[in-house]
Amino acid sequence: MAVSPSSISEYTKKISARLGDGTSALIVCQFATIFVRFGSNLILTRIFAPEVYGVVAIVMSIYYILNMMSDLGLNTFITRHPTAEPSLIRTVWTARILRNLILATAMFVGAPVLVQLYNAPELTPAVRAVAVLFLLEAATSLSLVTAIREKRVIRLSVIEFFISLATVAFTIAAALYYRNFWAMIYAMYFGAGVRLLISYLCVPSISMKLDWHWPHFHDLWKYIRIIAPASIISIFLTQIDRFYIANFFTLDDLGKFMLAATIAQATLVISRQYVGQVFFPKFAEVFRASTEAAKTAYYDLRQRMVLGLSFLFGGVIGSAEFVVRLLFNDNYLGTEFYLSVLFILPFATLITLPAENAIVTMGHYRIALIGKIIRLAWVLIAGATAFYFLTPRSVIVVLAVTEAICIPYMYWLLHKHGLLQTRKEALAFAALFVGCAIGAIGNFGIEFMVAAGILPRF
Repeated sequence: MAVSPSSISEYTKKISARLGDGTSALIVCQFATIFVRFGSNLILTRIFAPEVYGVVAIVMSIYYILNMMSDLGLNTFITRHPTAEPSLIRTVWTARILRNLILATAMFVGAPVLVQLYNAPELTPAVRAVAVLFLLEAATSLSLVTAIREKRVIRLSVIEFFISLATVAFTIAAALYYRNFWAMIYAMYFGAGVRLLISYLCVPSISMKLDWHWPHFHDLWKYIRIIAPASIISIFLTQIDRFYIANFFTLDDLGKFMLAATIAQATLVISRQYVGQVFFPKFAEVFRASTEAAKTAYYDLRQRMVLGLSFLFGGVIGSAEFVVRLLFNDNYLGTEFYLSVLFILPFATLITLPAENAIVTMGHYRIALIGKIIRLAWVLIAGATAFYFLTPRSVIVVLAVTEAICIPYMYWLLHKHGLLQTRKEALAFAALFVGCAIGAIGNFGIEFMVAAGILPRF
């Protein structure tokens, strides 16, 4: 029996309605990714010493610094652009290629100087090897960016999970063969290569080719001039902790910090991807249709996700010691301190990032820069105070709460633009504290049962 096109269309609509905006798919894929990464850490921490994570931290810190110094802000620029026509996409792609060629050259040639910042001259070959990642990114299609604008959340979520799964499998295989930090670098090549292929084969998009339209570049340049200062400040804010630990702690401590940061980053990705792939495109779409409707949509689009993740993050903060003992061996004891303080970042991001995206959508671009200045002032003043008058670890705490310092400013902006609902914001903090309390009680209970011989020590 023939199936009419209208029947197929109706069936497609029904499936789309059930899948919704892709939030469920994103959550499932991200938690699956976290599970896979936790599983890989169980294996990798029994192959690598903590110093390996310290080496990777230094190499990737240098890569990140160069990347952020010339950040183009492609995701936000393309997502909020009124038309995002093919000539604009190709102009942006061409600009990124030129920028990445310059960065790859700078990283390769400047490696001997850059590693001196971390007092690690022996890592020059590793830094030069990582410069290749800029070339792989340059060749990658912008389809993964345009898909965000088109709200292809389900497809993007599945793709990101597949890339993570394939990269983890390759990392474990390489670690068993090389048993040093080169395994991690080769895994970065593999992950970037898979992403490059998928960007052309699995996501519909216009054909990528070199193109240059000065009016589009002029629009991009106006946008870059606004976000560039914020990106430069971000370099300092996000890398100062690694620089501090590398110069004032052992490489072993840096490795433990980076292991905790990897776990925190995995959950931070959930926050960022939900805001970037679900909240931001839908809020921008609602705002383009009606300013008043956007005010109502702000909490409708984010509240359930914020409450669930706040509870989860609080649970990790309260049970950090249990998490470390469960996942890693005794060589990694001490990681729990870093884990508990670093999980403040993904929680604070749940509050600040939707607010920043909403206000930027309304046309107030400079709030991102002002927010970065507030964070920078906190790091300089509170960080210097902790460094000179308190303990070395207190500096880590000061740096870890930097994102939370910006929450009052974001609340003020939301209130100014008629978006703030105090009760709903208070619920997020309540969920965090409840999760933290349950995690702490659970951690204490397990320790008690282990001490009493009820449970075996693990």
